[in-house]
Amino acid sequence: MMCEWWSNQLPIWRVILSCAAGLVWSIVIGDLVVRKFHEWQKSLLDPEPVTVPKVLPRTTGNVERFIFTLLAVAQPGAALAAMGGWLGLKMAAHWNKAVPPVDKDNAAREQMVRNSHAVLGLLSGLISMAFAASGGAFAQFLICL
Repeated sequence: MMCEWWSNQLPIWRVILSCAAGLVWSIVIGDLVVRKFHEWQKSLLDPEPVTVPKVLPRTTGNVERFIFTLLAVAQPGAALAAMGGWLGLKMAAHWNKAVPPVDKDNAAREQMVRNSHAVLGLLSGLISMAFAASGGAFAQFLICL
């Protein structure tokens, strides 16, 4: 059974420090692990064909972990559902994206490489969301001590 910390008369500093500890786990440690995993897996794939500039995945991951960690502290069940929905939306946006091929003779291969990178993005996102969920659970644990 989860503790209902919002109904207790806890000092606000305890909630803030507990959330900060969960965010450090989620953002700092999560960033290191996800980045190393992503770099390792990306080195095993063919290079992605040139595309338009995009937001840095590291920035996106840190913002996602920040938001979902805090959501996991406040509403763990809803946070898990939201994480799954968010990963689904990200995957739908990248899978079989209609991008003109760089080399028309290798269009099918380029699409396969893009899809491989999309799956890597999904795996990295899944690890990232695991850090957000565990950071939220850790913060809740500290609050309820």
